[in-house]
Amino acid sequence: MRSDLQQSRASWDRKEWLDAKQALLRAIAGCTGDCPIQWRIWTVEAEMATMNWDGAVRAAEALAELHPIPHALGLLGLAKMLSNDLKSCLEPLQSALRLDSKDVLASRTLYRAREIERLKGEGEEAFKSEKYSDAVEKYTDALNIIGSDEESGKGGYLRAVVLANRAAALLSMGRPARAFADVVISLDLQPMSLKALHTHASVRMAQGFYEEAVTIYAETRKVWMAGERDAAEGRMIAQGWQDAEAALKSSQSKDYHGILRRV
Repeated sequence: MRSDLQQSRASWDRKEWLDAKQALLRAIAGCTGDCPIQWRIWTVEAEMATMNWDGAVRAAEALAELHPIPHALGLLGLAKMLSNDLKSCLEPLQSALRLDSKDVLASRTLYRAREIERLKGEGEEAFKSEKYSDAVEKYTDALNIIGSDEESGKGGYLRAVVLANRAAALLSMGRPARAFADVVISLDLQPMSLKALHTHASVRMAQGFYEEAVTIYAETRKVWMAGERDAAEGRMIAQGWQDAEAALKSSQSKDYHGILRRV
């Protein structure tokens, strides 16, 4: 057990997050009785670093239930915030500050959550009003607050969502190359995001990669089928897929006729 714990901390110092998590879980499995609170704190941090957001929230909830101290509640708020749960992250953070108004983690996370929610909302309103430059600015400010630290899972689902939003705004501004860079990172953080997948397909369409766009729309359709199947989203995906196939067919026809003219 002690060797596993030592290995976990050494791996953490080397930023080998998965090895650190696995060694820590082995140490916890060998623990008789209740594990030390610090081990549970490390578990939450390890789940966040390895971008297991469901696991991070569960571990933080268990920690806060067993040890309802400010730091535990602050970790729960942080895990929920990075999971893109900006509403429910507020309650544990406010509870932490009621216990200790000077708790650094809780006060900093509460400030971040409120600012990110404000900027994200203002970006969405600007996008709806077709003020795409303003939307990009708001989303960029939100991303600067979220950060991309590896210890915090590179910003988690929250960063993925805001990146996808900024990608959509950039695409609407006629800047597909920058939109592509954003949406690739977004999908790395949240591979099953419908919005990011749809935006990715639209970006590749704008860049003239029609065959790739068709493939991405097919994947987007699968994700939609496995989810809540919102009818409006389904129609948008179907229309985008149809447009991509038409563009691909047209480009192939042009290529074919070009070859004939050269023969």
